[in-house]
Amino acid sequence: MRVSQRIEKICANCGNAFKVLPSLKDQKCCKPKCNHELNRSKPIIRPCGTCGKIMELDAAHKTKKYCDNKECRSAGQAIKTSMEPIIRKCLSCGDDFIIRFQSHLRKKYCRKDCSSRGLLKKETRQCRHCGIDFSVTRSSARQFHSYSCYDLHRQTNWEEFDHPVGYRRMESGYWRLKIGYNEWVDEHRYIVEKNIGRKLLTEEHVHHRNGNKIDNRIENLEIMSHLEHQKLHYEAELIGLRVLCGELKVVEV
Repeated sequence: MRVSQRIEKICANCGNAFKVLPSLKDQKCCKPKCNHELNRSKPIIRPCGTCGKIMELDAAHKTKKYCDNKECRSAGQAIKTSMEPIIRKCLSCGDDFIIRFQSHLRKKYCRKDCSSRGLLKKETRQCRHCGIDFSVTRSSARQFHSYSCYDLHRQTNWEEFDHPVGYRRMESGYWRLKIGYNEWVDEHRYIVEKNIGRKLLTEEHVHHRNGNKIDNRIENLEIMSHLEHQKLHYEAELIGLRVLCGELKVVEV
């Protein structure tokens, strides 16, 4: 067995001698702790972003861009933003305020207390289904004035409807619906139960006729037993079709 000859070196931080393999000949410190202390004590040389003065920075100030002169910091921020001031009216108190930075272009309120009051203010919106006007706070994402309008709108506009926070897509591809506190159900089973007026049994499966898992229209759903559901997919695979309630493709048999 061949043993590589180690190289003796001196630690750049503590001065102790240590040995390393030839493949690690560029190593400067004996331990990770010494390496960390050496990098921390090593000054960072950087010119000021405005006047060009050379600065020596330690690890605590490594992100510093300007020297200690206040005029350099002000001039550097003005160069960074480089935009003309914009006068805008506060949506809460109605006072005018000035926007000087590009990062504040979306600002709508002059102060934090105005922002808090403004988000709690009521505004009038129009229901997406029936068109009735209803009052809601500005911070709310509500788009319907009642749950009945929400259900009817989903049934008639299921393709382009944006699912709210009460929905989530599972890894299997099915939609889950939140019906209570920490209570989730499969959307396709919930729609069938509402249509037939009773709870589905455990052995009763809901099949998507067109193979699309997110197409939960009542005319696309069919109740069948577990054996019937398995038989349907098995017979489809025998003739060269794979129907997996979400994908329909031809496979070689």
